[in-house]
Amino acid sequence: MTGTGVVPVAPAVPLAERSIRHLVDRGAASWAERPALRQGDTILSYRALRDAVRSHGAAFAALRIGWQEPVLFMLDNHLDHVLSWLGATYAGRVQVQVNTAYRGSLLARVLQQSGAGVIVVEDRYCERIAAVAGEVPGLRRVVVRGGNGAALASQKLEVLTFADAFSGVGDHEPEEPVAPWHRYGVMYTSGTTGPSKGVVLPHALPFAYVSPETVALVDADDVVLVPFPQFHISGQWTGVLAPLMVGGCAVLVERFSASGFWDDVRRYGITQTTLLSAMVPFLMGQPEQPGDAGTTLRKIVMAPVIAEAAAFERRFGLAIASCYGQTEACLPIVSWYGHARPGACGWVRPEFEVRLVDEHDADVAPGQVGELLVRAAEPYMSMVEYLGAPDATVAKWRNLWLHTGDMHRQDPSGLFYFVDRSNDVIRRRGENVSSLEVEAEIQRVPQVQMVAVVGVDSPDLEQEIKACLVLEPGAVVTPAELHAEFRARLPYFMVPRYLEFHDDLPRTPTQRIQKSSLRAAGVTQATWDARAHGVEARHTDR
Repeated sequence: MTGTGVVPVAPAVPLAERSIRHLVDRGAASWAERPALRQGDTILSYRALRDAVRSHGAAFAALRIGWQEPVLFMLDNHLDHVLSWLGATYAGRVQVQVNTAYRGSLLARVLQQSGAGVIVVEDRYCERIAAVAGEVPGLRRVVVRGGNGAALASQKLEVLTFADAFSGVGDHEPEEPVAPWHRYGVMYTSGTTGPSKGVVLPHALPFAYVSPETVALVDADDVVLVPFPQFHISGQWTGVLAPLMVGGCAVLVERFSASGFWDDVRRYGITQTTLLSAMVPFLMGQPEQPGDAGTTLRKIVMAPVIAEAAAFERRFGLAIASCYGQTEACLPIVSWYGHARPGACGWVRPEFEVRLVDEHDADVAPGQVGELLVRAAEPYMSMVEYLGAPDATVAKWRNLWLHTGDMHRQDPSGLFYFVDRSNDVIRRRGENVSSLEVEAEIQRVPQVQMVAVVGVDSPDLEQEIKACLVLEPGAVVTPAELHAEFRARLPYFMVPRYLEFHDDLPRTPTQRIQKSSLRAAGVTQATWDARAHGVEARHTDR
């Protein structure tokens, strides 16, 4: 299957220059005084960005983090975070991003699996680090931003403030030139099966993801709003790296706010941003104003594309682009501005081959649904491996094709449509949630004998989480009490909205829980809804 032809919009970046070090240095040389990063009234030029990144890179070396060794980040969306991960990667260190909603056993597993001895963390998350520090013997030092880490006082850890760690450190030259095949970072994703996996990424992969040659998300005149956290590729790659590749400016905000979105657009002169489809109804639902189409915003990347896309474009005077990608598999399918169609992902980029196959990796007939397999035409455009999971890595690359675990169909024009996931990963609030991970935490609750977690359809084109529960004999507990327990144990985006009690769960002949029937049942009259009772988990819970 081949993609449509694409007219290059920028000269191709040579493979040897696809690293953060080359990117930052090239920006300072090419656009020294242009604004590169902004938060509030603080603006960094490309020259100032280069100097700050070099300083942060030197700080990581001073913290005795060696060449290609990992460093953990559990930080909010701000300039310090961006400068820190850019500094680490510039100096050849490996950033390991931690979702700021993680807590308990989920957090402990990520910290332990990373092998990192140092974490840079917001003060408000230190209590969570303290709670699991005993399970992570390799963690030796904590750099605390926004406080002194008082919650860590009882732990056998060296605690430094952010200011102490990142000031007066001089300069540092990497032990060897940073190359496109060197490790750039580890991003955690649910993958296709089982618990969250750490995806090990080479430096060249983010360059391919937001390639200005073929993806063309932004240009040099764009001011890009970045409402996504830096532990997501949407925050790092489509938010920060895309404008830095072409001389544009990235503007950081703490998070997406429907009520404040247009104020941010007007304040900063925003011309481009990325939105999840779940965010769009909040903007469409606001009363129409005469000036809706008169702002500076002209381009939005939307995934997936809503049915009302044409009305959205007309009302706000902008063009929509869309895409399909994974942390592991880059961004093989794109629809360009003005060509996005509701429900569709786009066309195959010329740098990729794709196939749609059945469960035996045999090609399906044209127009039929199959699992999307991906293979890049150039090196280092996909993941290196799953961290510490060789069997999962081999399975992902079965028969020398990267298996996305997602089901698609292709129409006669070559346009791809996402149909469903071929596994139990649930897409909720921009997060890929492993049902097995949620089940493992719920199973720890004493009153729960058995649980099956499924995704049920949501009006915003994503999913909500439903937990089907069998209680221990004699257990007396209300749905509200259980939901409170789940909120205490799980990140907000993993907390089920729906609970349903069962005497038993349906099973296959081999005694596996038959999730397909639970999923098909959806929300029933017996389903308890946290939103209806005013206790739905929200980002403010973290």
